[in-house]
Amino acid sequence: MSEYFRAIDPFPLQSSKNTRLTPFYEALRSQKLLTTFCPRCALRHWPPRVVCPECLAARLDWVDLPSRGTVHAYTIQDTGVPPGFPRPLIFAVVLVEGLRIFTRLVETEPTQVERGCTVRLCPSAVGWDPEGDERYVPTFALVQENA
Repeated sequence: MSEYFRAIDPFPLQSSKNTRLTPFYEALRSQKLLTTFCPRCALRHWPPRVVCPECLAARLDWVDLPSRGTVHAYTIQDTGVPPGFPRPLIFAVVLVEGLRIFTRLVETEPTQVERGCTVRLCPSAVGWDPEGDERYVPTFALVQENA
């Protein structure tokens, strides 16, 4: 059964022998959000890239992004949720310094979500890679008004 799950695993392997985006995933483990920046054409990218889509430069720098953003759009999925995922799923487009990040909202009640709400980075552990290292994806949670 575990081999079948690995075959349909929707989350990327994150070690340096599987991807050149390892710094992004290492930052997530430390509760930080990074992306790539092209010094040649001065563009930030989301999602992080290994080659600039604008000028095709292969030398990109890693830059920090704030851990807070705002909900630009969202949807709530209550039916058809895949096995192993919480129900309902809240998907959102979060604006972080002008970059649109498609993500899930976690630790959030669906009735509290509104366009313009402030959210904070809250990376989610999604499993382990074949070497036994925990993998993370960027997710966000609503900032409570008194927090």
